Amino acid sequence: MEDFVSWQYSKLGIFTVKSSYHLEWDHQHGRKLRRTATHDTSNSPIWKILWSLNVPAKIKIHCWRSLLGAIPCFGVLANRNMQNFSQCPICQVDCESIGHVFFKCQRAKQIWEHLGLAPAIAAACDLESEGVVALGSLLLQPQEKAPMLPDVLRNDLIATAIWAKKKGSVGIERHGWQKSKEDFVKLNVDAAYDVDTRGGGTCAIIREDRGFFVAAAKCQFQFVEDAATAEAIALQDGLALVESVGCN
Repeated sequence: MEDFVSWQYSKLGIFTVKSSYHLEWDHQHGRKLRRTATHDTSNSPIWKILWSLNVPAKIKIHCWRSLLGAIPCFGVLANRNMQNFSQCPICQVDCESIGHVFFKCQRAKQIWEHLGLAPAIAAACDLESEGVVALGSLLLQPQEKAPMLPDVLRNDLIATAIWAKKKGSVGIERHGWQKSKEDFVKLNVDAAYDVDTRGGGTCAIIREDRGFFVAAAKCQFQFVEDAATAEAIALQDGLALVESVGCN
């Protein structure tokens, strides 16, 4: 077998944007989280603490997304070139980063002060400027230093409430399915794409104007270049489903 250049951070040895994001996140945040652990281990206890919480799954997922920097704050969206402004829409003072939303915005500070957690929050934010690291260090905070943290912060309920209130303040809405015009059917398609394996799947569903099910299909694909091509394949599969049931 001939020698070839291999990227050690992906399963197939091929460089991907996804693997580079994971590597950069670990470099910026993961190592700092591991240094806050009480035991010297290569795996941060933050994840074990998070997934063992006796709280609804949506709370755990929200905290998990926060730690991964995957909350769609204006600052995050601007960094990914998804919009051209990053100012907090509530206080209009600073860039709306994850740390700003949950810890530094005046609205968030009022909540933490009311709960008596302002000193613990301020100490965590002084140690690290990144919001995800501050959240991680607070979750790992010994109970004797902040007795209320296990009941409040470790459940991430307050952070969820802050984010929900923020969404309401700026008018972020959830978009659901909308019915088609009378005597028409509606086709919805989607694709799942794995950049490491270059494969995935598509799904399609047809519903009539009252929302009742007409037909559905799913397909798999391999050796696809990118997510945009996967979405195009999903549309093609959806049109094939439309033709197969006689819709036009």
